[in-house]
Amino acid sequence: GKRSWWENTDSADDLELIKFEEGQPWHTLLPTYLNETDGHNVKLQGDRLALATKLIDVAYQKQMKLYNESLKNSSEMKGDLKWMNDMIKSGTMSDKVAAMALKVQGSPFHELETLDTLIGMALKKEQRSAQLAIEALKDLFVNNLLPERQLRAMDNNSLNHANMTLSTALLVWFEAQLKNRYAKVLDALDAGLKSNVDFFKRECLQTISELLIGKPEQEARLLEMLVNKLGDPSRATCSKAVEALKTVVRAHPAMKIVVVREVRQFLYRPNLKIRPIFNGIILLSQVQLNKGDHAVAVQLVEGYLSLFEKTMKEEEYGSRLLSALLAGINKALPYLDNTDSLGKYVDPLFRIVHTATSFSTATQALMLLSHLALSISHEQSKGKGKVPAEKESTEDKAAQGEETGEAQILKRYYRALYAKLLSDQITTRSRNTLFLNLLYRSIKGDPLHHRAVAFLKRLLICAAQSVPPIAAGLLFLVSEIVRARPSLKECLANIPEQAATTAGDTDKEFGEDGGYLGNFNVLKREP
Repeated sequence: GKRSWWENTDSADDLELIKFEEGQPWHTLLPTYLNETDGHNVKLQGDRLALATKLIDVAYQKQMKLYNESLKNSSEMKGDLKWMNDMIKSGTMSDKVAAMALKVQGSPFHELETLDTLIGMALKKEQRSAQLAIEALKDLFVNNLLPERQLRAMDNNSLNHANMTLSTALLVWFEAQLKNRYAKVLDALDAGLKSNVDFFKRECLQTISELLIGKPEQEARLLEMLVNKLGDPSRATCSKAVEALKTVVRAHPAMKIVVVREVRQFLYRPNLKIRPIFNGIILLSQVQLNKGDHAVAVQLVEGYLSLFEKTMKEEEYGSRLLSALLAGINKALPYLDNTDSLGKYVDPLFRIVHTATSFSTATQALMLLSHLALSISHEQSKGKGKVPAEKESTEDKAAQGEETGEAQILKRYYRALYAKLLSDQITTRSRNTLFLNLLYRSIKGDPLHHRAVAFLKRLLICAAQSVPPIAAGLLFLVSEIVRARPSLKECLANIPEQAATTAGDTDKEFGEDGGYLGNFNVLKREP
């Protein structure tokens, strides 16, 4: 029968020069059958692969001989070649690198030796030459050498395909050579990331992000290299790693879930210090989510909650980290189908609300609890038809569903929210927009009318005690709530004048400490 190409040892002598048109990528010469996965896509193994590789080596040497002869016979190419060789021998470092890059760009298939020289420069410890070589290699691989797919190794190609020829086998071999050399470039970048010079590390991070954005080759390793630098001792390098990862996600939104998963694995490492954890959380919280990103949101919330559990056990992590975690959860929760996963964290969240020294941290915890509380309130409202009117008795409302766990969560939430209103922080802090927004949503969705009235009364008291800007904001908040729930307006308009109380009535309306009792005591935690 017909001999296979690798059995015809004389075929190398008959092989013509493989030529590329100017600007033509080398991989466009590969036949389409290399992508087939049917029965013809078989591999060469063992002695057959060794024999084929030996024949390819002989054929490549023949190709190099033909290529050098063609350069000598071409007057135009001869002049360019002389200039490039002169630059490589006697030019400055940047001229040498530029000349070598031009040679590789002209015919990558025939300039593997020049490519190896560039890679050798990139691997040197001398950072100036290494930086120039890395920059040139990045441009070459992104713009000239890498196809829009993963490179194939030698044993992953259809070398035993019925249509395989020696010239095609040479291109298959060249692809495998590129894969090996690209791995060496990444070795050079990895070494650069371990440098003591922050500037060089940041340059390497920039190159890695551009390679990751540009081509899919070795994307898992490139991503791991970026994520690892979230734990770098240098703050500037950590910031650069965060920015590089954000750039990757913006350029390739489909990589969101891959990046999130890799960062989660980084954060789960044992004995990780606070700063790398904080950097990872900040990065995750800045991932932009869209309507279709349910799977990404699930990954984010699961990661946040597991870290939240760890943070609650180890107090030394601090309120800043806790606040960042809560902010991240609040951002991702709207993209989940349900909030059932929060159920087991209710008690720790309420503990944070009551004990946190930071008003911001307590507000973030309240916002997280509001997702649970307002969903419960919404379900109750659907069951009752609408928010109860002011004429309904307080006792009847409080009795409804009081024994259920959901009702207890709802009561605890509004009690904790009201307790924060009793704090003077609401009247003194300038950055309380989140808290005011939370108040608006909570009072607007409160199923108990008397409790909503108590909140509005307290807001008016706070407004009377606040500086003008905050007072104006609180009054505007009250007006917006009344507009959303008109039934509250009449109740506010009919607040009895304290001055009208008689001496005999005073004991009934006020306690010994002067606190107004009535139907609701503002000094109690429970509305």
